[in-house]
Amino acid sequence: MSYRLPNSFSSHQQVEALLMSTQQLKTTDYTTPQNWPENVQEFAQVNTLREMTPAINTKLVSFLKSVLVSSPQLSLVMASMPTGDEITELTGWFRSHVHPQAVLHIAQNSDLIAGCILRTDSSVYDLSLRTSLFDNSHKLAERLQHA
Repeated sequence: MSYRLPNSFSSHQQVEALLMSTQQLKTTDYTTPQNWPENVQEFAQVNTLREMTPAINTKLVSFLKSVLVSSPQLSLVMASMPTGDEITELTGWFRSHVHPQAVLHIAQNSDLIAGCILRTDSSVYDLSLRTSLFDNSHKLAERLQHA
């Protein structure tokens, strides 16, 4: 079975916490989802897991370890920190358009004015208004002189 992360689990730390919760599940709790930690319950709901068995637990642990090691880690620097719902929405977009298991690190830099800077392992994409204004300041000055 192929699993997918809930979009509310956007960060590396959240995936690590899910991994730890999954590893710490006791076999006596396998048949009672209400006894599972909240993050395991949320993961189970998204993946329609109604029960936990040693085999499922082993597969889930393996899946989460592979996410932590091999999934794209994206760093997103924004002018202001998004809300929890906005982070969930951003995560959903990246998982739909970039990689289904993308993991985000989101930070704030108020110098950006608006927009964002996206860093991957090998590239930096500056999509900020600040950079756009600086890059086009000569055009703006030229047009203002001719106005």
